[in-house]
Amino acid sequence: MTARARRLARWAAMAAAVALVAALARTVDWSESWRAIRGASPALLLAAGLVNLASLVVRGTRWWLFLRATGAPSWAVALRGAVVGSGLNNVLPANGGDAARVLLVARREGVSSAAVLATVALDRLVEFLSCVALLAAAPLVVPLPAALARWRVPGGIALVVLLVLVGVLARRAAVAAREPFAPAAALPEERGRLRAYLARFAAAMTGLPTPRRLAPALALSLLSWIGQALVYHLTARATGLPASLVASVAAMLAVNLAFLVQLTPGNVGIFQLLYALVMAAYGVSHDAAVGTAVVIQALQILPITLLALLLAPELAFHRTPRAGGATPPGAGDLPGV
Repeated sequence: MTARARRLARWAAMAAAVALVAALARTVDWSESWRAIRGASPALLLAAGLVNLASLVVRGTRWWLFLRATGAPSWAVALRGAVVGSGLNNVLPANGGDAARVLLVARREGVSSAAVLATVALDRLVEFLSCVALLAAAPLVVPLPAALARWRVPGGIALVVLLVLVGVLARRAAVAAREPFAPAAALPEERGRLRAYLARFAAAMTGLPTPRRLAPALALSLLSWIGQALVYHLTARATGLPASLVASVAAMLAVNLAFLVQLTPGNVGIFQLLYALVMAAYGVSHDAAVGTAVVIQALQILPITLLALLLAPELAFHRTPRAGGATPPGAGDLPGV
């Protein structure tokens, strides 16, 4: 598929999603949704916002576990990259925030962007693995709506596949660990820039996912999911929504599965639809749930996006280096840069 065809397909999917959300929005009693928003407890909302920020710090630390092995030891830079990536993913298409955090760290730390890209891939893999594990295990522990519980078998199969993949990567990394890890930037460029870039990426993927990094990364990932569940539940309590902790966990899982395919910026509209559908399965008012979902997403998107714009405006607005300026360290190994 050509780039133009992919772009047209993405716009068509977004248009269909917007049309669906608009049609469903007409069925919502917005006065009840607004009452839930207007009556929210400021103290509980503040607590939810702080937990959300703490969860982002946990995710940044998880990424740093891989990143420091590439020659980028700064935890502060990793956290800044995590904030920028998360914030810009809300406004850029096709998870453009992840590309932004790769560029930010490569420039700041002077390391190969291929190696940084490998750490992002591993970070995403660990996050997805922990999410699938929760989805597969949750129906065994708590009652879930039928629409979500039926994902137990596919989730179990995906979990086994991911565990095998992670096991293979860990085994290869253990073999590679017998020799000092060579940063991907140190490998020679051969047979064209793209091939050299892919070689550096593959070398990093082989050397980074050791058991000593994967185990704490998975633990931090589970801690991050617990934090997100608390954000959902604290916000529901703040708006007076009669939702149990089990319902909040189920809504979190359903919404995050939808984020695998981002149809609108930040999945605005899709988020509210799925949250309300899950809450309705637990006997919670659909209209009040929509209001709560608006507040949850505002807490998750607005502060982080604002921080990202403040921390890396040049990446958000596609500013280019001034004429005659030096190429940022680490950015020159990007194909096409």
